[in-house]
Amino acid sequence: PALVAKVTRFVQELRAVDLAGSVVMAEGGTPGPAVIQLRCNSCGPIASQPTKPDGTFVFKDLLPGHYDWQTLRLADTTTRPIPMVSSVTLGDREVLQSGFDLDGTPKGPIRITMSSRRIDVRGRLVEANGQPMADAAVEFLTARPASRFYANTDVEGWFSLQAYMPGSYRVLAVTDKRQFGLFNDPDYVGAHSQDFPLAQIVEGQSAAVMLKMPAGK
Repeated sequence: PALVAKVTRFVQELRAVDLAGSVVMAEGGTPGPAVIQLRCNSCGPIASQPTKPDGTFVFKDLLPGHYDWQTLRLADTTTRPIPMVSSVTLGDREVLQSGFDLDGTPKGPIRITMSSRRIDVRGRLVEANGQPMADAAVEFLTARPASRFYANTDVEGWFSLQAYMPGSYRVLAVTDKRQFGLFNDPDYVGAHSQDFPLAQIVEGQSAAVMLKMPAGK
């Protein structure tokens, strides 16, 4: 098995390709220095690449596999509002939610478009009897690209936050935050949280999310 793995890796490396791209603002210009990350579960560690002053970047020697756009970190986060990612295209195909495949042949360029049209999300979390749930964490998660953001509820159960990209999000209410770091533990999540239907977040639109816990939860 070890020999097979080495041969497979060697063949993959022979088919490695470069992938060029750019980060732009929909309103024109660039958002400033940033770090782009791509993830391929079968290819090893997450690949990271900083942008040049003009917003361009080049990933070298990417192995064949399925890649998801992982994240984009801006070097300067002091500017408000932080722009959101509205589109990721590879050639003429939108890949923000689906990801893309590399098969050893050159592809691209990849283009990441950001927008200053932020998404404001506001909602309320209540118990089954309609009473507000204070000091709970409401999570919004999406698998592709993997990301999460959350807000705490106030004494009346209200919460507000800003999303940084459109798409369908799984909504989770974490009612016990004492062990919030165990969020990736399915046993903990099952015992201390509640799943809600997917929330659809659209660029440039505010989203209202009303959440009601089931009885006995």
